[in-house]
Amino acid sequence: ANPAAWKSWYDKESPEDMQGVPAEHAELAGMDLICLVKCFRPDRVQHCVTSFVVENMGEGFVQPPVLNYRQVLSQSSPVTPVVFVLSPGADPAYSIFELAEAEGMA
Repeated sequence: ANPAAWKSWYDKESPEDMQGVPAEHAELAGMDLICLVKCFRPDRVQHCVTSFVVENMGEGFVQPPVLNYRQVLSQSSPVTPVVFVLSPGADPAYSIFELAEAEGMA
């Protein structure tokens, strides 16, 4: 055990890149790496899992889908409400106002 090396790795901004981890654990990858990061730096697990998904499945699995508002409009009706489930930071208002102007609804 090398407490100084672990402390140095723990203090890194991005420990999931495995730079500075003690040599006997430098080969960890995949779920083993996620478990290590979860034990020491739970604040970095999301970044670690995102990297894992990109490496194993591709970028498309971590990027939100692009919403086609015109298609949403074509599938709605005056008696069918449209409900948007938003994530933090998402604001479709501008796109909706832009579509409303283009369709003569503004």
